[in-house]
Amino acid sequence: MIQAFDVLLQIPVTADIAAKNRIDEPFRYECLCCGEEVYIAATNSTKKAPHFRHRRGNSDRECELYLGSTGIAGALNAAQKRTHSRTEIYFDIKQKIFYAAVSFPKEKLQEFEDKSCILEFHSTYNSPPYEKVRINHQNFAPDSMVQFPLKLTTNDCYITISGANYRSHYEILSNNDFPTFFKITLGENSGNFARRIVGGKIYTNTSYYIIAKDQKIIQKIVDLGENIAISAVDEINALGSTIYGATLEILSVSPDLSNLFSYFNYSLEVSENITPLWPPLYSVDGVLCSNKKKVYLLSSFTLVPHSNISCENDKLELFDDVFELDITLPVRISRNNVNMQIEHRKNQHLQLVNSCEQVTATKVRVTESDRFYLIDSDGYRELSAGTYFLTRFSKIVKYKSNYPEKIYHLPEVISKSRVAILRDALAYYKVTIPFDETLLRECPLSSVAQTYLETCRISKRINSKALELIKAGIV
Repeated sequence: MIQAFDVLLQIPVTADIAAKNRIDEPFRYECLCCGEEVYIAATNSTKKAPHFRHRRGNSDRECELYLGSTGIAGALNAAQKRTHSRTEIYFDIKQKIFYAAVSFPKEKLQEFEDKSCILEFHSTYNSPPYEKVRINHQNFAPDSMVQFPLKLTTNDCYITISGANYRSHYEILSNNDFPTFFKITLGENSGNFARRIVGGKIYTNTSYYIIAKDQKIIQKIVDLGENIAISAVDEINALGSTIYGATLEILSVSPDLSNLFSYFNYSLEVSENITPLWPPLYSVDGVLCSNKKKVYLLSSFTLVPHSNISCENDKLELFDDVFELDITLPVRISRNNVNMQIEHRKNQHLQLVNSCEQVTATKVRVTESDRFYLIDSDGYRELSAGTYFLTRFSKIVKYKSNYPEKIYHLPEVISKSRVAILRDALAYYKVTIPFDETLLRECPLSSVAQTYLETCRISKRINSKALELIKAGIV
């Protein structure tokens, strides 16, 4: 077959373009007919053109001879299979807990809610679920990950959806004695969370948390310390035994490191990077957004449409070293540790759900088990555990399943009337001065102030504090 679905770019791609750019990452391409994984074949052949083949045996001739015009109905089924649900395994480095992060696309979330489906987590294949969560819009937001702590006694995790005939099995760590790599997600959760790597590539200048069943495996990496930065080894009581972990960053590639990682069934690659130059971009759920239809990028690699960027040729231009990209339609970029989505969106402001609970308080206790965000004049940011005091210009929002659950703010201050303020000034401030009309020349006077000044003209004295409040326009 000459076409396949690129999982990273989310578009169909041709084999000749993929082969030209030497892209053959595990799990990246899927058959447009059946949805199974395929790979690029005959990349260096002089007798055959590059094409996609299934990794496992497949006798379906319609799949094998797919030329871009057959199997379209099957492609729809394959797309449905791809978008059924998404599950990733995370590790909380601080709490030493494994999590399963689950998300559902909008259509599936609505379908499962209509069927009253329940998401269930099992520690073994036939064991009763230790946690059940109803799949609905109260517990999930479309295409947003919700994390669930895993209660693991072995290396296995089973997730089922009752009412949908769905069961998945996940191995938390590598089944052999090799280390498992978790990529640390910076920016969110202050770098405490790390996502398990399922591909076969590890990149330089990227923070990972590695976990191994045998401490000697990590020591092999430590012994090659010239090109790496690695933390002290942690002992972790999980999966029914003691396992070992450490934070790792590869600073540069060396032959010894490449050989060791090849032994671990990983390839070591140099990270690419992209720098957005103009206009300023903002992030919404991991998507870079701009209110302009064109953005300018500086890239360490050449952007090639339908290869490492999901746009057409006429949407991308190169001026010297700067790429001009038309983002009228959403664009994905993927190559060597660069995974980026850029979209054109109108200016968005924070919109809070009206139905969430409004709580008045002077301070808020933030716990590690919940997510709290502070909104003030400096912007919008996540809070770590601790106690925070509210001001007139700040709010704290508590989130549950990516929806705001509670909004904390100071009680509304009821301003005193002008009469009450003047009465307090006369009662508690006793200093008076001779009254002079010139003291209030060109000052706008309220009816309350005018009434008080009539008494001052008679007594020929005025309260100094009252004079100050009248000048300020408070009375």
